[in-house]
Amino acid sequence: MADRENRDAVAILVKAPSATAKVVRVNMTMPENELDEIDRLAAENGYTRSGFLLHAAKRRLGSSGHKDDAARPDEAERRSRHRRLSLALRRGETK
Repeated sequence: MADRENRDAVAILVKAPSATAKVVRVNMTMPENELDEIDRLAAENGYTRSGFLLHAAKRRLGSSGHKDDAARPDEAERRSRHRRLSLALRRGETK
């Protein structure tokens, strides 16, 4: 190492995270009462409307969208919330 204070250091290669995908605006139409329900469920489960819809779509597609989910400290809580939400939806307890 060129700097005197770093002469005992060891250089290592670290994989940089991949670039974030471009975010785009999406317009949708749906019955107002269903949108109200989505908003309510999103708020109850700590999501924005967009986050809730994206999460639901990724679950349906079979992908969390994050290769490093295990390293994310909030992932266990998100999955637990999703399980509770899924059970409530199946039981018709969402209203």
